[in-house]
Amino acid sequence: MKRALPTAGIATAVGLSIALLLGGASGAQAVGTPDPADPTNPTSLFEQVTDPNVLMQLQTTARLDGEDTVFRIKGTVMTNVAGNAYAPEIPHGKTLFGFDGYNIRQWYRAPGTQDIYMLSREIVFYTDLKTGQVLQSWTNPLDGRAHPIVQVANDHVNQGHMRLIDGKLFSVFGDQTFPYSYRAGLKQFGREIWQANIPPLYSLKDRYGIDDDFGLVDGTYAAWELFNTSVDTAAIKPWTDEILHSSMPTMIDWSRVGPTVPWMCIAESTTNIHLLYNAQSWSLNSFNDLEPWIKELVSTSYPLYKTAPNEVDPTPNATTWTAFYHDQLEGKGPNGSNLKWADWCGNTPAAAATTTTLSAVPATQIFGADEGNRSVLTATVAAVGGAADAAVPTGNVTFTADGNTLGTAPLEKGKATYRLAGDLPAGSYQVVATYGGDDKSAGSASAAVAVQVTTATSVTSLALSKNVYRKWSGKPISATATVQLNTNATAGGEVSFWLDGKQVGQAPVQDGEAMVKLPTKMAFGAHIVSAAYSGTSDISGSRSYTLILLVIP
Repeated sequence: MKRALPTAGIATAVGLSIALLLGGASGAQAVGTPDPADPTNPTSLFEQVTDPNVLMQLQTTARLDGEDTVFRIKGTVMTNVAGNAYAPEIPHGKTLFGFDGYNIRQWYRAPGTQDIYMLSREIVFYTDLKTGQVLQSWTNPLDGRAHPIVQVANDHVNQGHMRLIDGKLFSVFGDQTFPYSYRAGLKQFGREIWQANIPPLYSLKDRYGIDDDFGLVDGTYAAWELFNTSVDTAAIKPWTDEILHSSMPTMIDWSRVGPTVPWMCIAESTTNIHLLYNAQSWSLNSFNDLEPWIKELVSTSYPLYKTAPNEVDPTPNATTWTAFYHDQLEGKGPNGSNLKWADWCGNTPAAAATTTTLSAVPATQIFGADEGNRSVLTATVAAVGGAADAAVPTGNVTFTADGNTLGTAPLEKGKATYRLAGDLPAGSYQVVATYGGDDKSAGSASAAVAVQVTTATSVTSLALSKNVYRKWSGKPISATATVQLNTNATAGGEVSFWLDGKQVGQAPVQDGEAMVKLPTKMAFGAHIVSAAYSGTSDISGSRSYTLILLVIP
């Protein structure tokens, strides 16, 4: 991700405001005594800040007790193509990816000083729009080449150097300090909102010493990053009364318009194609508050990003471009030289075309069927032409029914299988298997295969608490209907009860049964009692056999 001067991370709109809330210059540093228990904990410094508005604004950035704060990030990535010049391959306004991850940060006190820093790193994954799965490769429609996706893993993205002087905070830039002051936001609909619009503009060579233009115009990164940070005004006061051990509930809307990322291999200088990122971010107390899937993925593959940095790094912040350079280009050329971006893109082999076929066995299943009687979908993915030296496709296949995702399965030796769920509603479906591709094999989709889910069959039986009723007893008779199905499904719907051809009650089916009390005012003699189960859209209805109820004095 690209940064302005001063640098900024995705979820740091309020952190950016540090650079925007400048006043006049000030004097020298007054060195304080670090907390002996933890010399990097900034709490004792923040406790000396008397302006509650400044405290509030600082706490929208991270918790003031020095513990980690997470800003969860979720959004989408879209194309911005001047004149729609590359349609239909890359049309203007197409949503390409999901964008899913977080920034983790902490306020940090430099030991033995009155200086406070905002230290952070961020990891964000490009995901499939339908399944939410993290993508591993992308095929460039302009050259047909499959490129491995390099996820956003930026360490570090620090911002905000401040100094406490005589109980007041000052922003520090080089050898100059400027008073840090509260800038009131827009108050509307119970929220206070701050806006920060940042136009990053810098040369990769001048800032990072990278002698590669990445297809950028004049090797210069130019973009817009737009932030709107908001808090609930009713929730502000508790966070300004004391240093709380939690993060203030904060929302950030973030948008960025900028060049395509390096692994897409689309040169800005020749195509004028850009990406639009649009995401929301919200504060969490810690890494443990993230969803299980992202915690597992990070713990397994990116453990560094479980915590914020714990020391100040004076080097420029990492970006998508610098991370790509160090991971993919630096030292990867002949004899340990640096590989050029254009050569990396050209060396990425063209993706081999594939075909995907789909079968469903059996093609019909009953609603609520047990595992052994459910339809199994099998997708077979192969390279076109079946050449002996063709790469074996790897990755995942997504199964959809009428455009809705059923599930995803990994390819194993060219095949992926998925068993339909037993609770798939009754109806006719057009099922398609879509192979997502890998770095050597292009994606492909199967022809639609018809799958039918038939309704489950019900049988309704009826029982009376008594078959002979003494009219003057005054005690009603219970009629209980039991609904049984030919599958493992659970019966829903209702049962109506009939006496001599007239409905006398209705009750919902619960745990396979429905019960009513019959009327007590019945004439002497024999009466016919029956029950009718209504069924549902997935279960057929049924009627019970009739029973005879004899009413005597």
